[in-house]
Amino acid sequence: MWLSAGMFAWQGRRLADNALLMLREWTAEPSEHMFIHMDPVSVAGGVQALTYRAAHAGPFWRVLPGHAPAHADTLGRRAVPVAPGNLHQSLREQPLVVHTTSLHLSTMGAFWRPLHPDVLVYEVMENVADMDPPLAALHRTVSAEADVVVSISDATTATLATPPERVLEFGSGVDMSFWRRPPAVPRWTFGFFGNLMNWIDFDLLGALARALPDDRIVLIGPVSPDSTARVSALLANHRQVVYQPAVPYAALPDLVRHMAVALLPRTHAPRSLAADPLKLYEYLAAGKPVVTSIPVPDAVAPHVYYGATRGGFVEACRQARDDWRTGRHRPWSPEVRALLEERSWRRRATALWDRALARMA
Repeated sequence: MWLSAGMFAWQGRRLADNALLMLREWTAEPSEHMFIHMDPVSVAGGVQALTYRAAHAGPFWRVLPGHAPAHADTLGRRAVPVAPGNLHQSLREQPLVVHTTSLHLSTMGAFWRPLHPDVLVYEVMENVADMDPPLAALHRTVSAEADVVVSISDATTATLATPPERVLEFGSGVDMSFWRRPPAVPRWTFGFFGNLMNWIDFDLLGALARALPDDRIVLIGPVSPDSTARVSALLANHRQVVYQPAVPYAALPDLVRHMAVALLPRTHAPRSLAADPLKLYEYLAAGKPVVTSIPVPDAVAPHVYYGATRGGFVEACRQARDDWRTGRHRPWSPEVRALLEERSWRRRATALWDRALARMA
């Protein structure tokens, strides 16, 4: 039995749907295993999770509601979800795998440990350097205890207290068939989708808008409170920059096909540098030239344009645009297709599940 807690509330709709794609791989075929998702309704994204239940819950996938009591947890960060009273009845005599991420550390000790799982799977999605000290200490404890630790990058692996044989290094996944669409006449030369938050380098976007004033730039996604002023200033100062509020995940491929070049303008904060951004693979799966301001894995580097400074980023964007205009960009080349297949959710899910079964044995 697989128990996943909080993943559908994980960083909003886009990442939630990607987690959903991975979990659906485990439930695609009839199996003696049961998969339970606990949704702590107190955290952001819980409302969207209700729609996922209705659309995707299948015969081998049970979704139980979480319950958030009034008190805060010991770290004072958020309410602690409490297991429904019938959960232990559901567990019966089946082996139990508990799957959580570093984004849910503050609830792990109070919620998952009492279940005494046969296998604890811990996914490390962020750099411990950006965590509060109490969470950083809990991260070290959990990474030492977990049976399988999935590390998204070399930087996150360096923060682990896990024996090497328990570590599975695997970054973000992608579903290429979901993203691939017929070519379209672009509405925008440059585009970005995702959370507009404090790890987006708005200075790079401003420099791009000043350097290439005739090229339209679209920003798609929710704006975090800490970035509202930066986005507003960008829109006020540059008329060619347009903003599109967040859309349902299913609508993103049809918007992305109207971009000529896809942007990944991230800061060089530890959190950014430790990540393996989902959108990097989604952009490639959509067939777009990609410009990034942060280093990417070696396997990906030959397929993207890179510029870390303002000048370097603008020049990389200009080169990507010109390659697209002259037909030098090759979408879905055999090398890119092979990379995306290697990074598919199916491969990621299989690798994780096989590790869990091996530890259970």
